[in-house]
Amino acid sequence: MNQYALEMRGLVGYAFQFDDKSIKTPSSHLPSPFAKQWHFINNEIAYRRLGKYRPDIQDEMKIDTTLGLRLNNDWLMMLQNFTTIGAEKLDKMAEIGHSKVQLSAVYRHSDKRGLQLSFYEDMWGRNSGKGKGFIIGIWSGF
Repeated sequence: MNQYALEMRGLVGYAFQFDDKSIKTPSSHLPSPFAKQWHFINNEIAYRRLGKYRPDIQDEMKIDTTLGLRLNNDWLMMLQNFTTIGAEKLDKMAEIGHSKVQLSAVYRHSDKRGLQLSFYEDMWGRNSGKGKGFIIGIWSGF
């Protein structure tokens, strides 16, 4: 039996900076760690077609959002949400779905290497497992 999955995804992102005057700190003579660093927010929307050979499984809509805040050139903090819902019957309650929140810290070891430590937890789910855990990842640039 042939199986396939196709996914179409769109991404919209925005990069921004804070200056020292836009962030209030407890001591006005100390600069904020977020000042003059590049931060970002992005939103992704996807539709995943799971194939006509599996009529028992719904296609999926995915919505992913990431907020990335740089403390300095070496540290990046990310708050992410990954949401999936069944896409067959948008006018009714989806048969499947879940939403996960993830908090990550990424340490840039060099220009081409980084280490990521993440903690995640499923906030809600429908006909899916609920869990929590951690991720250790290695970032590699090319």
